[in-house]
Amino acid sequence: MSSRVEVIARWMLEHPNIIPPMDHPLSRHWHQPSASAIEIDNTHALMSRKTLEALPEYSCSQPTGVYEGKMWRRRRVYVADCDEWLLCWYGLSDKPDCVSNHVRKILIVE
Repeated sequence: MSSRVEVIARWMLEHPNIIPPMDHPLSRHWHQPSASAIEIDNTHALMSRKTLEALPEYSCSQPTGVYEGKMWRRRRVYVADCDEWLLCWYGLSDKPDCVSNHVRKILIVE
């Protein structure tokens, strides 16, 4: 019989467009907007400019501390003179003590 945690983890893996709750003990030091302020599909993340600006920026590196639900933004630095942002987040993994990486192009809703 599966535990409740296993059932939730399996459901989250089957729904890759949902950012999991950030409930790791280290997350209390990380500030980010609510995932409910972001609509996600298979290719895009739709959000307000205020939400975009509330996301920590890591365009040239990865943030330290890896845990489910952690979000940040980065520029598409490999595109010259481009003001395109990407939403990145860590999701659940089917491997113990691992996370999955997710990226979506950000579309701003004014």
